[in-house]
Amino acid sequence: WQAAVAYLVAPDPDVRETALRALAQTTGRSLQEMCAIAIVEAKVLLDRTLAVRVAAVEVLQRLAPGVSKDSGLDMVSLLIPLLEDWEEGMRLAVEEAVAHMVGKKDRVAHKAIRERLLFFKAGVRVAALRTVARVLPVSDPPVIVDVCKLVEDPDVKVRAEAVKTLVAISKKGEGIAFTEPA
Repeated sequence: WQAAVAYLVAPDPDVRETALRALAQTTGRSLQEMCAIAIVEAKVLLDRTLAVRVAAVEVLQRLAPGVSKDSGLDMVSLLIPLLEDWEEGMRLAVEEAVAHMVGKKDRVAHKAIRERLLFFKAGVRVAALRTVARVLPVSDPPVIVDVCKLVEDPDVKVRAEAVKTLVAISKKGEGIAFTEPA
């Protein structure tokens, strides 16, 4: 695993991606934690090559169960801001990882995801909506209000995703008045 870590900073993006994929094969909690920390410290989540960034997210998702809370590495807090990536492929990878890592009761992560609903870039709002649909609990009134606001978004893709998200986060047959809480 140490040889793979050394290649995380190689000049060739194919080599960096291969090194990341090799790290995904590590077993044992302590090794997985060290590999996750190495990925973060090598800053491959900010790599200019999309395939390398996506591989980093996928590998971190795979290593996440082996990272202890004592490590100081909060994988969810690290990944959620990456929903703002400039490329759709990266946002999709982050959505998938976050969906597997965030629990229904993780209020801090939920708040961080909901903050992306206000982002200036429509693609980020769409990614946040898809993540909301997969991660947040059903029938949470403040979330429903936030999503309802996006039904009137200027971007057609955001509006369409807001409707899909409302269907996902609302209980079937439950009549809720979508009003601002007082």
